[in-house]
Amino acid sequence: MARIEAWEARIRGDMAKFVHRLNLAPGLAMRWHESEREKDPEHVAEVDPNAPGALAKLTEPARRLLLVSQAAKLAIAAEEEEPVDFDHLHKVMHPIVDFTDNMMVKMRWSFSEGQYHFDKVLESPEETHPLLVASLTLALDDYFNRNRDLVHLGVCRVCKTAYLKPKHGQKMRYCSPACRQKAYRKRHEEGAAKET
Repeated sequence: MARIEAWEARIRGDMAKFVHRLNLAPGLAMRWHESEREKDPEHVAEVDPNAPGALAKLTEPARRLLLVSQAAKLAIAAEEEEPVDFDHLHKVMHPIVDFTDNMMVKMRWSFSEGQYHFDKVLESPEETHPLLVASLTLALDDYFNRNRDLVHLGVCRVCKTAYLKPKHGQKMRYCSPACRQKAYRKRHEEGAAKET
């Protein structure tokens, strides 16, 4: 029994690290871009992370890191829905599949037993990728293929922060009471606006 509990604790710990890296990724991507801009301000554009099209303007590897982290959050959010929208899940995972096409660890989708699975294909890399980018992709593979029956991840519907759900109460939709309160206020304000 103690071994099983230790194994579960290790899995939860690994997934907590994955969530932490997912949440750090946008800020890290912007810092990578800014460091490239400092080296070559004439050719590297200033990017507002909240502006439309910001992803396309980022330098490599910042763009790849942001792309993979966003796609991972979309996949987790799509998998949270009940019933799971597999068509949507498949669609949002295309960026990761495309991105990994020239990586050592390629990702491919397969469908069996009523759900999608990742397939990993190991090859020689044609170009190098930051360890963090590869680790996010592999951790997402671990979550979908091995860990999601034991550990449940979520993406906050207010602030888009990824979080590890508690063992009990899997219906949790927000990362914190503050975000739950914000969502409640927004629904209340929208309801009041409709009545007027």
